[in-house]
Amino acid sequence: MSFGVAAFLGPAIGGLTADPVSNYKHVFGPGSILGGGTGIRWMIKYPFALANILSAGFIVSVSVFVVYQLKEASFSNSNTLNRPY
Repeated sequence: MSFGVAAFLGPAIGGLTADPVSNYKHVFGPGSILGGGTGIRWMIKYPFALANILSAGFIVSVSVFVVYQLKEASFSNSNTLNRPY
């Protein structure tokens, strides 16, 4: 299931957030709501950084969810660590 979600969300996140200064000038460009007078400089210099930052944040949040919520990977289930094989 996670591969299916990643195959769907990865290109969507990348496509929607790639080069935000050019694609969303009214939000990130010069003279915009968040851009101020000159625009957001790091988004101008690195146009694909926002897509990578959001993707990395999504990966970290899913990893934390897996470690703390799934019984198979949970640290709180000590019975699975001491089982004889």
